[in-house]
Amino acid sequence: MCADIPLSRPRYYTGQLLTAADFQAEQDYLREKMRRHNLCVLGIGVVAGLNVTVDADSGNANVLAITISPGCAIDAHGEEISVCEPMQYKHAVVVEAVYVSLRKIEVPADPAPIAGGGTEFSRILETTAVEISEDIPGNGVVIARVARIGGRWVIEARTGEKPR
Repeated sequence: MCADIPLSRPRYYTGQLLTAADFQAEQDYLREKMRRHNLCVLGIGVVAGLNVTVDADSGNANVLAITISPGCAIDAHGEEISVCEPMQYKHAVVVEAVYVSLRKIEVPADPAPIAGGGTEFSRILETTAVEISEDIPGNGVVIARVARIGGRWVIEARTGEKPR
């Protein structure tokens, strides 16, 4: 959880030549501090919200349609997983029960020209992916178990919540 590996951060001084690696080192330091803080203070799991409700599925028992309420969670790496607006998700399912989980993903964005020609992505978009699986996934945070009972999908258990 709170690693024994010491952190290293840049030490800036007047006249120093800065490179992209220096700025990346500063970002890496701050991100690792936040991950350690999240794990040590908040722990792994749902922090707030992220309630799952089953939506009308147009009469098709093989389609799971859910809405996930806004909220946040911390994954096993200390990364924050945020849902800022209700997320609707549909997934074809042939098994009788599934786990709903959320996972943080990073997507390169905003290509910009670079000196000498070509382009490079200038931003990283942090977003959230919904995953539906028969088994508990190895990454992300499980937020519910949903089962098909009598031809209808129902929330069988809310999972991933930290004890309060």
